[in-house]
Amino acid sequence: MRVIGHLATQTSASKFSDFLVVQGIRNAVEEEGGSWAIWIHSEDEIPKAKDYLNAFQTNPRDARFNQYSARAAEIKDQELTSNKLAKGFLIEAKSSNPPEAMALVLLPSHSL
Repeated sequence: MRVIGHLATQTSASKFSDFLVVQGIRNAVEEEGGSWAIWIHSEDEIPKAKDYLNAFQTNPRDARFNQYSARAAEIKDQELTSNKLAKGFLIEAKSSNPPEAMALVLLPSHSL
């Protein structure tokens, strides 16, 4: 994860973060010394995210940045549900299989 820049207010940082989520760019927003840092999870997404940030800073009222809060909330809820289901599956797999079976599941296919 790496910081691509800062925004002055929590409102603008949240709006920009929502836009990034809908664009498929995982990110986080964190307060740092009176401004809001925008963190990007994937190094591969940093150039695109920086371009979006520059456009946002130039014109934060651009319509493309103002319509994503509801959709971003849906995406975040779906990811949370998927993560909970995946964790539940792993816990179930660990508790219901003997250690030998888990070892077989974890081996790469070329090793079998």
